[in-house]
Amino acid sequence: MTCPSARSCSSAWTGPWAAGCDCSASTTPPLPDEPFEWAGVPDDVRPVVQEVLGLCDGFADAHLDVEHRTAMRRFLGRAAVGDAAIFRRRASTARGAAAVAWVICRANDTAGGHGAGMTVQDLLAYFGVSGSVSQRAEPLLRANGVDPYHQFGSMDLGAPDLLVSQRRSEIIASRDRWSQNPQR
Repeated sequence: MTCPSARSCSSAWTGPWAAGCDCSASTTPPLPDEPFEWAGVPDDVRPVVQEVLGLCDGFADAHLDVEHRTAMRRFLGRAAVGDAAIFRRRASTARGAAAVAWVICRANDTAGGHGAGMTVQDLLAYFGVSGSVSQRAEPLLRANGVDPYHQFGSMDLGAPDLLVSQRRSEIIASRDRWSQNPQR
């Protein structure tokens, strides 16, 4: 089966949550430990972004790993560049950081999913917030080019560079199973 695009290929084999994954990939190197990318982040929102970043880094260091930290940094950076107004609002930075962590953990099946390593309640507790952060995540998702209303229970970010190696490996394994029996 030839693949006209990564999005259609991965959707056909593994579902919409895998959109953007490279059809030809057979290896999944870990996301590198990289610093936050400040280029393009307006000066007036940098203090708020720095606070959110610090909370996200602390959570990743305490409960996850370098790959999740890198994914959160990338997602946060894209949001800050894509719609800086998000960070000009009077809003809880802890809730914002929890929303960033929730998005990345949901996309990677790290929290809240079947077989996930932690519950969403545990994730939120780290940040000292309760209740859902999905509403706070909506503008962050839109700033990353993701329609928050078309997730259908999953978290499809359409960006494989926000997926940790374990999640990409799972997607590739699923793709391979589907390619062996496309009639399923």
